[in-house]
Amino acid sequence: MFGQQLALAFNQDGSVACYRRRALMGNFLSPWDKAALVESGIFSLINNGSQVLHLADKGGVIVTWNTTTWKRVRSKKITRDGITAFDVSADGKLLACGTTQGDLLIVNSARMRIQNVVPKAHSGFVTALSFSHDSRFLASASMDSSARVSALEDVNKKGVNLWVIILIILVAIAAYFLNDPESWVLLKSQLEKFYSSWR
Repeated sequence: MFGQQLALAFNQDGSVACYRRRALMGNFLSPWDKAALVESGIFSLINNGSQVLHLADKGGVIVTWNTTTWKRVRSKKITRDGITAFDVSADGKLLACGTTQGDLLIVNSARMRIQNVVPKAHSGFVTALSFSHDSRFLASASMDSSARVSALEDVNKKGVNLWVIILIILVAIAAYFLNDPESWVLLKSQLEKFYSSWR
């Protein structure tokens, strides 16, 4: 192995290693993706219990590989900034990316969509990321010598959906008018006037 070792990760049983190194021929990851300029690779489990390898590159792309078949599961460009730090939550549901601009991106690993952004979390590029065990917090460090712990919003705990609120308001309005027939007649006449003026 030539060059300096830059990143190393093992799967759960220790049988497969993912590494990145600087060598005379450029960056080399493995025989299946020699062209990748990989910043980081992390093994993780997905919903069905199978193991995957998530790779993040300096072009802002995240690639997921099935570690049994070594076939690409999905690939998506997440950001136009380079990804300089990368981590996967303990349950494998979230991916965290630190960018060259100091932003933190939280990505849903199943849909590969950005779920949360902490813009300008650091004034320089992010050098390290780590999820808390419960995935509620993300620790980050940067080349500007700063460290930060960011609280992450849980999508399931964001609150009541806007459509539910609108539905409740409409039901309350309908219930009000049904209990007061005089108001219902007034509303109906006003709507008819509005409709006739619209035409």
